[in-house]
Amino acid sequence: MTSHTSRPLASGLVALAAAGALLCTATPALAQSAHSTVSSSTSATTSVAAAATVRGEVSDELVAGEQLLAGQYIASDGSGGGSTFRMQDDGNAVVYDEVGHPLFSTGTSGRGNRLVLQEDGNVVIYSSADRPLWSTGTDNEPGSHLVVQRDSNLVLYREDDTPAWASSVGRTLPEPPFDTLNVDEPLLRGHQLTSENGLFRAVMQRDGNLVGYGPDGVVWNTGTRGEANELLVSEDGYAVIVGADGGIKWAADTEGAASSILLDDNGVLSISDEDYDVLWTSQSGLPGSSMYAPNTLAVDDHLRSDDGRYRAVMQADGNFVVYGPTGADWWTGTSGVDSSFEFSEDGTARIVAGDGSVVWTATPAAGGTAPYRFVLQSDGNLVEYDSEDRPVWSLR
Repeated sequence: MTSHTSRPLASGLVALAAAGALLCTATPALAQSAHSTVSSSTSATTSVAAAATVRGEVSDELVAGEQLLAGQYIASDGSGGGSTFRMQDDGNAVVYDEVGHPLFSTGTSGRGNRLVLQEDGNVVIYSSADRPLWSTGTDNEPGSHLVVQRDSNLVLYREDDTPAWASSVGRTLPEPPFDTLNVDEPLLRGHQLTSENGLFRAVMQRDGNLVGYGPDGVVWNTGTRGEANELLVSEDGYAVIVGADGGIKWAADTEGAASSILLDDNGVLSISDEDYDVLWTSQSGLPGSSMYAPNTLAVDDHLRSDDGRYRAVMQADGNFVVYGPTGADWWTGTSGVDSSFEFSEDGTARIVAGDGSVVWTATPAAGGTAPYRFVLQSDGNLVEYDSEDRPVWSLR
């Protein structure tokens, strides 16, 4: 991924200052006992492995498309010393400190043939039969590079230089949270936007669906499919989900050129132009059964029950109506052009007319705690819940 303006990484488990590395051919170190880590992901393919190349004798890093064969290693010291990560003749890949103590092992002794940093960012050890034996599970991190640091930590860094995996913890590391995509900053599969308050996520799932999650589950989704989908704002101003073949799987219906995508603190995905005017929101474009405060339903915006049988609509005539299979079930009886349903952070809901006057109000029961949310249930009841999932208002 390209770099984002993001909040700092919360975890201090991995030092971000990486030392230079040297890729060498040398007499392999003797196989020694070491701590092993087995990744849950072996998604590498033979075709990807075949494309890997062996670097020349000297290199400052292991980058995508390169591999270590038996007897080769990368080293934190430019002279070939310091901490090392060795692909041994016995098939095991081991991190050694500067005095030769083994600190980490892939546990592939007797089976491994070579280690490959794939184009997708996954570090994989293959057998001589091209069968994946071990991996870092980072097949959604293209543009990554692998470094053995002076502190003997083996770290896979993302394209934006944040750590994606480290031998010190033996697992993948979450990327620093960010809530905004700018032009040509794709949100790849397995990555997510995180609202500034940390309560909401917009995840580009591995199945290709872009899904908005809140504290109580799914809030909205695009309904897309595809193994390598990505969300982006194109240079010509379109907010789209693009498939592996470059085809458009989904596009936001914006009037005007988009410049950025933001996940707000109420879980709403909003698309804005270069002047920060909002062109599209998920609340309008991808209606679901719930909405979190603070929020607004403008004219023709609605909530839809999960089973699709009920809708709660802010009508153009100023009336807010819940419709069921047989027609209107409940309404506020309000009127006025350009009215909106305003949901405040304190849980109060109001119908506000175009002239600013409040023509209807619903107040939550005392003792509730934010964040509040409205849910149009599959029984047709519109219910307001607090953060503890306690009902604090309902139309029935």
